[in-house]
Amino acid sequence: MSHEGGSEHAAGRETSRQKELLYITTVFFFHCLYQYTAYVFPRLFENIVGGPNFPGVLVEGFQQESLENQEPHIKKKKLAVSQHGDPVVTIGETSKNATNAVMSFTTAVKCWELLHGNEYLQKDFTRICQIWKADDWHWLQTFQVELLMYEGMFEEGLKKLQQDEKITGNVRFNLQRASCYYMLGNYVQCFDCLVGILTTLVNSTEERQGQSDETEKSTNLLYQPEPQRHLHLLIANKENVIEYCILLILTCMKKKMFSSSPANETLLGNALVFSQYNWPREEETFRFILKAVMKKESFRYKLFFDYIINIDILEEFMYIWKHHSNVALDLLPVGAAEIATKRTMTRGVKQNVSEDFKQAMERQVARCGENIQKLLLDFSLTKIEDFKSGFV
Repeated sequence: MSHEGGSEHAAGRETSRQKELLYITTVFFFHCLYQYTAYVFPRLFENIVGGPNFPGVLVEGFQQESLENQEPHIKKKKLAVSQHGDPVVTIGETSKNATNAVMSFTTAVKCWELLHGNEYLQKDFTRICQIWKADDWHWLQTFQVELLMYEGMFEEGLKKLQQDEKITGNVRFNLQRASCYYMLGNYVQCFDCLVGILTTLVNSTEERQGQSDETEKSTNLLYQPEPQRHLHLLIANKENVIEYCILLILTCMKKKMFSSSPANETLLGNALVFSQYNWPREEETFRFILKAVMKKESFRYKLFFDYIINIDILEEFMYIWKHHSNVALDLLPVGAAEIATKRTMTRGVKQNVSEDFKQAMERQVARCGENIQKLLLDFSLTKIEDFKSGFV
């Protein structure tokens, strides 16, 4: 056999191997994608049993951070480093189908990367998708958005979301937009997405249930140790989505608060309100805020008595009021503060201001049994500008 003939034979074997790899990887990719899609869109493939009653949506999870002895500028650097690397994918359910769905997604990602990591494979895979008119498959477009999120390509993910007119404006669309804006550090636009979701859900007729053990497990899985970022496959029932929105709002506040030195009082106050959720998980956040207040020796937050009902927080601020005269607390609502000021001016007795503060605290203690989630929903939907001003 001539040298030229041998080269042609070797090239033929290489082409054959590439075609074999193309077809095997393509089949396996669509098999994994089918398994994943059947789980996250249960109504799309009605012959699949054992999946959730609600669709799943891939969103950004949160890092469990320790604030102890951390200065704001150090924390900022640490957060920036922690966003790199392949994420872990978690899910709130513990069933075999849930585990298989996560495995199918990550395997589909690896298959996609393999098919697009070689010029020959990419060209032929694209040709196959064109023949099958895969661009018309909504679930493939959804996977491509989640692939971009997985790879940390958040700007590209936002552009891809905007191109899919079928989902524009719905809860899934806004959840994934919020995740991308959050990871890009655009917290105001993230909050706008979350407010849109909460407005939709509050006005919906879907039955809401109280927090169960499964919901609590799902909440715990939303947090993973640093420095690895992670995605969470959220089962998008009303309760789970509302909880995720509240936690993401709080996380945006914390990111901004830890990277600002010093954080402004509006941001500290808003974070204080949201730290009440899932107490005492966020007690460390509260201690960070308290330390900032003591260091500055003043704190002005006129929404305090509208939204702070946690007994531990109330007791701490009452203690500061009584025992730290060097710390100026301006917490009374505008109307009550004006009345207290007039009394002080006309009677010349500071005791009246203290009495008003004490009575306001007593009224707050009586509210400790109120539903904190309902309170935070009210805050999110009615105090939008207060939130945004904390990020100036």
